Amino acid sequence: VQVMMATLSVMPAAQPAEPKDVPARVLLAQYPGVYPVLFRLACTRAAITVRAAAVHLLMLLPTEPTVHAELTRLLTPEPGPPPASTNMTHVSRALVEGSPVSLLYLLQVLDGLLRPANALCDVATATAHARRFQRLGGMRLLLDALRPERFARQRADATTCRGCFVSGIHLLQLMLFGNLAEPTPAPGLPRVAASPEGATATSGAIEEEEGSQARDGKGREGSAQDSHGARPGGSREERMTEDDMDALESPSDADMHLAVEMLQWVTWQVATGRLATIGGKDHAQGAAAAEMTTDGGDERDPGDGGGTGLSLPGDDVQLCKDALALLLALLETRPRVLEAWLQGGDLEVYLVDVLVRCGDVGVRDGLMRGLQRLAALRAPDAAAGSTPRAALLRVLRAPSARAEAEAEAAQCQEYFGLLTELLRGPFAESEELVVAQQALEEELRGLPVAPPAEEESDHRLTGRLTLIVTLLQALDGRGTSPPQTAGLVELLVHDMLFPEAAVVARERPIQVVDRAGVHARCRTKSSRCAAFDLLIELANQSVTNLQLLAELLMRLHYSERPEMCEWEHLPAYTPRPPGGFVGLRNAGATCYMNSVFQQIFMQPTIRGRMLAAPPPPDVEDAPRSESVFYQLQALMGGLLGSSQDHYSPHGFWQAFKDYDGQPVNVHEHQDAFEFFTRLQEQVDSHCTKEKQPGVLEPVIGGKFAQQIISRSCPHRSEREEDFSGLSVDVRNKRTLEESLSSYVQGDLLEGDNQYFCEGCKQKVDAVRRACIKALPHTLVVQLKRFEFDYNTMLQNKIKDRFEFPQRLDMRPFTVEGLAAKERIDSGSGAETSASPEAAAHSAAPTPELEPSRPDSYYEYELVGVVVHSGTAFAGHYYSYIRERDADAERRGAGAEGRGWHRFDDRLVEPYDLSQLERDCFGGKYVAEHWDASVGGLLEENARANRWFLGMLANRNATWLRQFLVKCPAQDVRTLFAHVVVHALRCAVAQGFGTPPTGPVEHVVVALVALLLECPGGRGCHSAALLWVVAEYARIGRAQRAHLLHHHALGALVGVLQRAYGEQVARLSLTGHELEHAHVCISLLMRQCTLAQVLERDEAVGKPNPYQMEGPKLPLPQAVNMRVLTGKHYLAVLLDVAKKEAVEHPEALRSAELLLKFCCWESGRYSAMVLQEVQERLYHAHTSDVLPVLHSLQGILLLPDELQRSRVQYVLATPPQQSSFQEGGGVRPVGVMNILTSGRTPPAKRYTIFKWMVGLIVGGQLPAMQEALGVYRMEWKAVVDWLSEDIAKYTLTDSPSVAGIEFDDSTGVGMGGHLAGGERERTLLNAREVWASLDGAPVDAP
Repeated sequence: VQVMMATLSVMPAAQPAEPKDVPARVLLAQYPGVYPVLFRLACTRAAITVRAAAVHLLMLLPTEPTVHAELTRLLTPEPGPPPASTNMTHVSRALVEGSPVSLLYLLQVLDGLLRPANALCDVATATAHARRFQRLGGMRLLLDALRPERFARQRADATTCRGCFVSGIHLLQLMLFGNLAEPTPAPGLPRVAASPEGATATSGAIEEEEGSQARDGKGREGSAQDSHGARPGGSREERMTEDDMDALESPSDADMHLAVEMLQWVTWQVATGRLATIGGKDHAQGAAAAEMTTDGGDERDPGDGGGTGLSLPGDDVQLCKDALALLLALLETRPRVLEAWLQGGDLEVYLVDVLVRCGDVGVRDGLMRGLQRLAALRAPDAAAGSTPRAALLRVLRAPSARAEAEAEAAQCQEYFGLLTELLRGPFAESEELVVAQQALEEELRGLPVAPPAEEESDHRLTGRLTLIVTLLQALDGRGTSPPQTAGLVELLVHDMLFPEAAVVARERPIQVVDRAGVHARCRTKSSRCAAFDLLIELANQSVTNLQLLAELLMRLHYSERPEMCEWEHLPAYTPRPPGGFVGLRNAGATCYMNSVFQQIFMQPTIRGRMLAAPPPPDVEDAPRSESVFYQLQALMGGLLGSSQDHYSPHGFWQAFKDYDGQPVNVHEHQDAFEFFTRLQEQVDSHCTKEKQPGVLEPVIGGKFAQQIISRSCPHRSEREEDFSGLSVDVRNKRTLEESLSSYVQGDLLEGDNQYFCEGCKQKVDAVRRACIKALPHTLVVQLKRFEFDYNTMLQNKIKDRFEFPQRLDMRPFTVEGLAAKERIDSGSGAETSASPEAAAHSAAPTPELEPSRPDSYYEYELVGVVVHSGTAFAGHYYSYIRERDADAERRGAGAEGRGWHRFDDRLVEPYDLSQLERDCFGGKYVAEHWDASVGGLLEENARANRWFLGMLANRNATWLRQFLVKCPAQDVRTLFAHVVVHALRCAVAQGFGTPPTGPVEHVVVALVALLLECPGGRGCHSAALLWVVAEYARIGRAQRAHLLHHHALGALVGVLQRAYGEQVARLSLTGHELEHAHVCISLLMRQCTLAQVLERDEAVGKPNPYQMEGPKLPLPQAVNMRVLTGKHYLAVLLDVAKKEAVEHPEALRSAELLLKFCCWESGRYSAMVLQEVQERLYHAHTSDVLPVLHSLQGILLLPDELQRSRVQYVLATPPQQSSFQEGGGVRPVGVMNILTSGRTPPAKRYTIFKWMVGLIVGGQLPAMQEALGVYRMEWKAVVDWLSEDIAKYTLTDSPSVAGIEFDDSTGVGMGGHLAGGERERTLLNAREVWASLDGAPVDAP
């Protein structure tokens, strides 16, 4: 390098050229001394960023002119004797002894001169240069320059090492094969600019100012015309011909051995991630900064490696692949070199490191495929056992190599793949056959103890099974005996694939069930497929094996068990995660069950008691299918031992009955604590009946002490009560401790409510309270977040913040804790306290303390939370549960590994306890949406969609009937319905659904036919069918016309008639199954003209705003409109419309729209609707008044010509329109009559009165104020009644303060149940209405 630097130092100073249109790199190269400075900085021991920046600039500048000239002169053939040795000596010294940066610079310059892809030379010139370089010993010089110890000695950084090896491998490729494919640029570095004289190189230079690089990717292309003149010819895509390649002299075997050593070392270092440590620790730490500074290769996703090994950067991966490809090509073409390589002492370690430990799957796969090609080579005179195949088998089958492969579960796929190919056969020599038989014996011997495949990334068991299949095929029955293969069949069926079925069928002893449950050894898709392939191969080779396999499968899966149903196991199941828990299926609204089940299961004592209890006998009058206890046992067993990700408690849904004795409605939301209480009662009553130890009560059961403590005498009474949970208030409470303190505070009994003391035989002041006498092992606390609002007459949910600790001391709320507090209070003069218990205890002697218990008895640790997210009418339950010590030990995690989990139906996932406070005050609820697995196919491929719809309508619509109506599994029906609707929508978008033609026509005909078959009523699975029809009607007018054309409206009427019969009006008509029927009827009727049926003139008045868009369609004559416009169906619509919007929003909205549509400008139908509503209002209980008023308000606010008449009809005033006189029947009681009747409960009277005042004062219904003119005195009477009621019941006298609940039957006024400000506002507004009616001034309230 001193020679080179001396040459650079005497370079004459060049005059800077004019800067006009000259790139910055060229201007920089023109100044003297720039190259020596950059070389010194690049070789300095300064910061890595400084060295990297200097190298980067060197590569951007044009080639140093003197270096370029010397190398060109050396490589150009000259007549006469060979060139002076000093020239080659200078180059050799620079390559072998120079710094790593100098080596990199020279290698890139040589690469440019020896390859025709460079702009400086064509193919002929490059071939001459390459031949000259090889004749001068260039290959040996190159190998000496790339010796590994040289980089370690000179402490080269990873980026420079990588660049040197990339350029060196390109040159070796040229020397060995003449392969002049486009080279890979040096990672992290741009190519050296090709022009030797920067002042003339402008057009092809790296123009950094414009941000562009040369077309070969790293600025390697130089000027198209430079100081050497124009390029002689040829394009960049030219390659050497075979003659050109022959002109290169073949390297010696010694050089080939050196090349193999170097290439193996490079691949070895890069594959194991040790390239960055060649130059020492400092350079390894600075490698990342160097690559960032030098604009290195793209970042690589650590997951790309496909395994657990070290992830490689993208540049290292490409270098490793290039070196590996050259190594394998060299070995493939040089048999003697290959033979020596296979006999190397470090071959096993090398193959294991690259084939197994390398983190990049592409490198591992490349080595596997290359070794497969080498194994296929065979010299004609090769002796047995000396072939590449035999040598590789010896290495790969070595115990140490196999152990290393087994240790890398995620990266051993290529190892097993190569071993499988090597043993595939045929076996030409007897030695090879012996090796294959030995390998089969070893694999069969190790299969029973092989680790299970729990994750798809674990390839060990899959590889072993595939290898056994290959060996059996290659040996064709040799090496195995019938008993051995029969045992293998049983092992695969009983242990690998179906251990659960083997236990159920009593073919596997129950003692083999480990503590973690029964799980198949093959749990991944790939391992199960490999096991099935092995069974097929065993059956193909032996009829005995085939018979045995068929017999086993029949016994395990096709036995006569009537409780089994093919619908129970759905494709939605996935394997249970290793060491994880099992979720529960939600049948529609059973999340409240699931959250409770998981809490019970995760309590080890309860779970152990439940599973240890003897199951109830299966007798005819009390079958197990009807036993809640047995079904809960089955559920616990499923959660403990299932190998699937979730369990479906079908049996429990059928066994658990509602209050009417029917199976619980799985589509109806219920309260989780209420369900828990009922479940506890049924389970423990079964234990009592069977004289067995209790299951739940001994764990969660405690005892209350109901105490009455006298203030003036020493007497007190106490009565014990059992409890299984504490219900504490949330309203106006901040913490659980505060609510518990209020719970045990008690009530003061004095005045008229004094307590009669049996000891004193007189009434005395006393305190009545409830406290805890015996604490349970596990304390269940219910937060009362649901309450009934008497103003709105609706159930509400309290969403206020309520804190609870992770550790709770219950001593202050127990009998002994309160007694201790009494002693302290009495000794400290606390008799002046105003609290009820303090007042009582000031005069009453304190009792003896309870026996002392340890502090641990009172201390509780939070282990589970049941969360409700949503409203009081609908929502979602899920649980947070802390894993107990027993479960942590069962999973092998130990007590210190226990953690929290979130149990949300099927989903079970770890939970961060630090988020508990945020998530337990309102929670979170993620709705589960349908994931259309075939949606993309149906959307993108019209032919596939047409075929699918055509297939649905074929064979008498068998698929539609089976999957929409007959299938007993609700989730199957729902999923299939979504697929059908998605296909119909896609058909419309694809052009063959509007107008409906072809398969869409056939599907709609089939759907209407199924409606005609549907029996209706409870037990009919019609919801999915009706939903499909309703969703098709939603698409557009053409689809509604299509349904009407095929008499779908008449079919829907038939469904209603069959479901409800003649007594439609008084049945449960709003069930889940028929919800979508009302939606579809509303859509179809509002598309038609009903002028003749409803006796209205649609040509006059305002347009009906509730009519569907588009032209009106004629009403089909076959429809029985007497049903749809009669009183029976009207009652149905009103029942639907009075439901809360959160429960059935679609049916509610559709019923309201249809009612308004039919009432618009129709006096007859309006009179019929108002008559029915007023009858309901008259007979309604107070809690049912608001929904009825809601329906009435919607009809009264219709802005058509009949609005005034409707108001008059409701007030019992003769309406102006004569059509209202034809409503038929007895005129109902008017609203004013209800208000003035003494039989109307006060709460109901106030609710109706407040509603009327709001409509008038809010200006929503001016017609009502006008119609009240004839009811002035009645209105005044109601105003006076409300004024007297307010005066009689003040807020302080409110009976609710004493905890008395309101009941209409008591005749108590509304004063105690309404906020004072609200009552006064209502009264004031009512007085204003009276003043406007009478013309008198408003009196003060």
